[in-house]
Amino acid sequence: TVASSPHKAVPPQIHLCAQYLPRFLVHYRMSIRCFDASAGSIILSLSLLSLATRGMAFSARVHSTHFHAMRNFPRPGAKPYPTLRTAALPSRRKLASPITAQIKQETKNGEHKEINLDWAQIQLQASLFTKMALPYFKEERSARLLLGVVIAFTLANSAVSVGFSYLGRDFWTALSQKDSEHYFTLLGKYALALLGGVPVSVLYSYYRQKLALEWRSWMAQRTIDMFESYRSYYILEAKKEIDNPDQRIAEDVRSFTQTSLSFSITLLTSVIDLFSFSAILYSIYPPLFGAIILYAGFGTASTVYIGKQLVGLNYEQLQREADFRFSMVRMRENAESIAFYGGEPIETREIKRRLARAMSNFFELISVQRNLDFFTVAYRYMVQVLPGFVVAPLFFAGKIELGVVSQSYGAFNHILADLSIIVNQFESISAFSAGIDRLGEFLQAMELNAAKQRPLVTGRPDA
Repeated sequence: TVASSPHKAVPPQIHLCAQYLPRFLVHYRMSIRCFDASAGSIILSLSLLSLATRGMAFSARVHSTHFHAMRNFPRPGAKPYPTLRTAALPSRRKLASPITAQIKQETKNGEHKEINLDWAQIQLQASLFTKMALPYFKEERSARLLLGVVIAFTLANSAVSVGFSYLGRDFWTALSQKDSEHYFTLLGKYALALLGGVPVSVLYSYYRQKLALEWRSWMAQRTIDMFESYRSYYILEAKKEIDNPDQRIAEDVRSFTQTSLSFSITLLTSVIDLFSFSAILYSIYPPLFGAIILYAGFGTASTVYIGKQLVGLNYEQLQREADFRFSMVRMRENAESIAFYGGEPIETREIKRRLARAMSNFFELISVQRNLDFFTVAYRYMVQVLPGFVVAPLFFAGKIELGVVSQSYGAFNHILADLSIIVNQFESISAFSAGIDRLGEFLQAMELNAAKQRPLVTGRPDA
């Protein structure tokens, strides 16, 4: 029997790689086109960052699933060609866009057609985020009140920033004109502004952290209850559909609540500052406002193109780090059995193997981040000279004062930060998107299990 095996001389991994490499390359190009389409939607919708993030996460997840499945090779006797990771979860498919089902069908049938993403499909991808984020604020009155407090302090903080912009303008104008009387008057106003501005900034940060903490506590308790109900902890482990549920409850819930709130408040602040400082900048010199729009658009498009692999790599890193940590926990919990049977070499080898896989993926991750940093660092340094390059001729011609130049720098930096959310937060967004995928997959798997087990417990079909 051994002699008759046609692949005896060739390792099964090499045979499978040679067999499915052409199909993998086709799907790789398909997923890249899919991603570019979603990236285009991101650029066109800066004010709707959360929806664009979901589209970017979906397309990178398609790329990551096919790439890592082929790189790690399926075991002999396993299903020869892998499907998307969420294909086994019917509840996930309800939230998936038509393009998701189309990719699965093409993968199964071996057909390869042109794929295009439109806005409606990206919006469907965003529904997973909405499903996880809204229940806390719908069910808890205290959460809505605390959110209102955070929004109020956000508005106050933006108003303080605008006020300091005008104080800074008058301050530098008085200094350049050597107007000592006006200068010391402005110093007194500045001290009074600090008395009001500092408490606003501190309380804004405090209440935002308090809301994130209470949201995490509520969501973690809800997730633990779901994990315990209908023996989900046992069934999910037996089916091996969900890896490392402990990390998803402890780490992914924390990351989701903190980062969701941070991005939402950042987006709100950006919208407020954009309107406030755009009026200031446009009143100073309209061409400067046009220059910042072009510069921010160029930065966003370049960042998305350079860093498009980060979402998939961050998703893979979360999983591999959790696998590595679990292998050490397993060794600790089974210490007596391992010592009795002398299993130290086997356990140590497995722990080191998982560590090597995590480090290998992390090296890819920092390599992509390095390439992205080359652009983003240069992008931030250019901000120091671009406003001056545009308004300096007006100052040299005596048409504006030094304080106006200083104010234009401040307004320019505020607007650029508002329009460059993706540039400045791209690494965080990619890690956040990967966390949403893992947490959403976990919650939907528990919901599906509950839907299956509830009729067995109650004795009647679920409504």
